[in-house]
Amino acid sequence: FGSASVRCFPLHHPQGAFGYRLESNGAVIVHASDREHGHAHLDSVLIEYAQDADVLIYDAQYTPEEYEQHRGWGHSTWLEGARVAQKARAKQLVLFHHDPAHNDETIARITEDARAEFKNVEAAREGWTIHL
Repeated sequence: FGSASVRCFPLHHPQGAFGYRLESNGAVIVHASDREHGHAHLDSVLIEYAQDADVLIYDAQYTPEEYEQHRGWGHSTWLEGARVAQKARAKQLVLFHHDPAHNDETIARITEDARAEFKNVEAAREGWTIHL
């Protein structure tokens, strides 16, 4: 699309899903929503596509504790997002696809917990923009 390159890749989700690697003018954004970790091949595909991304937007619907009750639903955790960001050498991790039951205070706590694992983390929020 013009100067932008968009490549899609499969994600682990019960109904199937795709992530996207968007590149334009030297900037790279990877979007991985509706993604559950734990599928060895698709986990490695995500890490490959997220390599050196400026921004990794990641499905972090659950805390690690909540995930145990939702295994197989097609969503992941902030902790797994931090691990993917580290392995892929992403510059920034954006937590996305928040659980509707999480309020602002919960999202703030999750963000701080994630920063203990990967320094450059933000939680997506309404009206927020990123400039690359």
